Amino acid sequence: MGVEVLIYCYGIICLCMIAFNCVCIFSFRNRDRRIKRCSRSLDYHIQRQTDILSKGEEPDDKEYRYLNRKLSKIGNLMAFNMSVDKLMSRDSKLAERYLEAIRPVILYLATVYINKESIQSVYFLHILEKYKINNHLTVDSITELVMQYLKKPNLYCRVKAMKFLYKSKSENDVVKGVLILEDEKVYFNQKLLTNGFMSFEGDHSRLIAALLSEFDCLHSETQTAVLEYIRLKSGCCCQQMFNFLCNEEYDDEVRYSALRYFGRYYYEPAKNVLLAFLSDADDEKQIYASISAQALAIYPGKDTIQALKDAVSSSDWYVRYNAAQSLEALGVTYNDLADIVYGSDRYAREMITYCSEHKNLTLEAI
Repeated sequence: MGVEVLIYCYGIICLCMIAFNCVCIFSFRNRDRRIKRCSRSLDYHIQRQTDILSKGEEPDDKEYRYLNRKLSKIGNLMAFNMSVDKLMSRDSKLAERYLEAIRPVILYLATVYINKESIQSVYFLHILEKYKINNHLTVDSITELVMQYLKKPNLYCRVKAMKFLYKSKSENDVVKGVLILEDEKVYFNQKLLTNGFMSFEGDHSRLIAALLSEFDCLHSETQTAVLEYIRLKSGCCCQQMFNFLCNEEYDDEVRYSALRYFGRYYYEPAKNVLLAFLSDADDEKQIYASISAQALAIYPGKDTIQALKDAVSSSDWYVRYNAAQSLEALGVTYNDLADIVYGSDRYAREMITYCSEHKNLTLEAI
C-alpha cells in the first residue's frame, strides 16, 4: 500500500510539473507578443521623433513625459531595446542623435531602476553599456547615478556598473567605483577585476597612477588585482613594485604579484632579491623561490646560472621545474649541465632530462 501511495504522489508531482511548464510556455509567448506589439508602437513613435530631429528640431517635454512613463516598466524597456536596434541597423548616426536627444529620459530611468529588483536593474545597466550611453551624456550626470548601483546586493548588477565605468574613460570614476566596493566590503574575483581594468577605454597610465595613489586603502585581494593589471600593462612601475616586494607588511599574494612583475620586466636591483628568495631553504618560502626561479629567466649571469643549477636540486617540484625552464631560456646547453645529468641527485637529473626532451618534442612538432 505504501509503495502505491508513493507512485500516486510521484505521478501527481509529474502532472504538476507538466502543467507548470505549459503555463510558463503560454506566459512567455504572450509576453513576447506584448513586447513585439509595444515595439511596433515605439517604432512609430521613434520614427516621428527622428523626423523632427532630421529637421534640426528637438523633442518637446511631452515626448520626455511619455517615455518616462512608458519605459519605467521593464517590458516596455525591452521593447524599446528592440526598436532602437532596428533604428541602429537602418541608420546608426541617426540612432545616436536620438539617444543623445532623450538624455533627460535616460537620467530619469536611472533613478527609477535603481529601486527596482536586481534583475531589472541589471537589464537597465545592460542598455546603458550596449548603446554607450555615457557618450551621449555628460559624464558627471550619469556616473554618479551608476555609482549607486554598485551598492545593490547583486553581483551581476555590480559587474555591469563597473563595466559602464570602464567605458567612461575617466580613471577617477573607476577608482571611485573600486573604493565604493571596498566600503561595501565587496571583493571581486581577482581575474574579473584585472580584466575589467584591462578593458578601460581611457589612458591606462593615468589609471595606474590613480590606483597606486589609493593602493594602501585597498583590500589585499584588490591590491593583487591592481598589481596583476600593472604587470600586464606597464613596465614603468619598477620602483613602486620593488617597494611592494621588499615590504613584508603586504600580503603574500601582493608580493607574489610583484615578483612576477620582475619576471616580465628587467630591473637590475631586483636581481639580488630574486636570488635571495631562490636560495632560501625555508619551506614556508617555497612559493617565493618558485616564482623567483621563473623570473630569473631574464637575468643572465654566472651567479644566476649557478643559483638555478642549485635550485634544480630543490625538494619542491615547482622550484626544480621553473629553475630547469629558466636555464633553458638563458641558453644553458645540455652539455653545460653535465655535472647535474651525471650527478648523484636523481630528481635533478630527471628534471633536466624531462625539460630537454620536452623542448625537443616541441621543436619537432613545430
